[in-house]
Amino acid sequence: MLKPGKTYAATYRSCRWNIPDFFNIGVDICDKWAADPDRLALIYENETGKVENYTFKIIKEYSDKLANTFTALGLGIGDRVAILLPQRPETAIAHIAAYKVGAIAIPLFTLFGTDALSYRLSNSGAKIIITDKANLEKIEAIRSDLPQLDYVLVTDLDKSSDNILSFRRVIEKAAPGHRVGIIDEEGKPLPPGVIGQIAVKSPDPVMFLQYWQNPEATRDKFLGEWLLTGDLAKMDEDGYFWFQGRADDIITSSGYRIGPAEIEECLMKHPAVAMVAVVGSPDKERTEVVKAFIIPKPGTNLGPELETDIKNFVKVRLAAHEYPRKIEFVNELPMTTTGKIMRRELKQREIERSRS
Repeated sequence: MLKPGKTYAATYRSCRWNIPDFFNIGVDICDKWAADPDRLALIYENETGKVENYTFKIIKEYSDKLANTFTALGLGIGDRVAILLPQRPETAIAHIAAYKVGAIAIPLFTLFGTDALSYRLSNSGAKIIITDKANLEKIEAIRSDLPQLDYVLVTDLDKSSDNILSFRRVIEKAAPGHRVGIIDEEGKPLPPGVIGQIAVKSPDPVMFLQYWQNPEATRDKFLGEWLLTGDLAKMDEDGYFWFQGRADDIITSSGYRIGPAEIEECLMKHPAVAMVAVVGSPDKERTEVVKAFIIPKPGTNLGPELETDIKNFVKVRLAAHEYPRKIEFVNELPMTTTGKIMRRELKQREIERSRS
């Protein structure tokens, strides 16, 4: 499929996709390497420093057993299985087992609170969740709100039974087999040196297909034949992409990429909050911190105690890295004529404040 050439350009032009009639990623990344019983697949060091080695053969055996369990519990092609586990061998095995039965694996962050978990499990319609003892209490607290969740599988962390690429400023060149470009707001390719949005041209055999139960968001993801990544960059004369930032309102804080909408939804549940907007505020240590602009309900007593209560409210319900480290109480928020909050204006205010 990919024949090495003397130059990048030659390799790129010669690349051709060989698409099989049937492909299972669980088999491809695990089983096809398991014929050699000694071939190492995973090295795991636990919290105490103990190191364990896992061969492809062992991972195949464990993932096969879990896949059979999934099938016995009624999980099939297209069904969703949630995985609420830290970075451990069990996590990898759970993903592989889900892929083997044709299910959709939903990774869940262990720092998520009950609100964040309830939203994702409800929206996805997950039938099974795999978790550990440390996170079981959160699932039990929301189990009654999830009628579609048929089974909760808990791993025994005392026995071994069984990671996301971060953007660099230089993203390098497009991988052979993919047509990647920098485009403007009309979907037209931009020349080198001009900042635009990174987009992938369709068709592409490994391209994103659709958002779960959200056709409108899927349509917004495409501009003509281009799949929009939401990232801004510029390309140099040699074809290298230079990352510039996000095209949307994503907050980057201590390496986490945080969406404001979920935090706003959580804050609106607080009894003192009438309206809220969340943006990233520049921070020398964390790049950005989450800041909430809050219109309080009439008669609310403002002060440090309320700020602390609001911060803890989010920290418990979502995640420790998502709570607003800064809170500003305001009388009004900038709005569009259609009633949408103008987060960019608020963010620009924070940028200007940081410069002064």
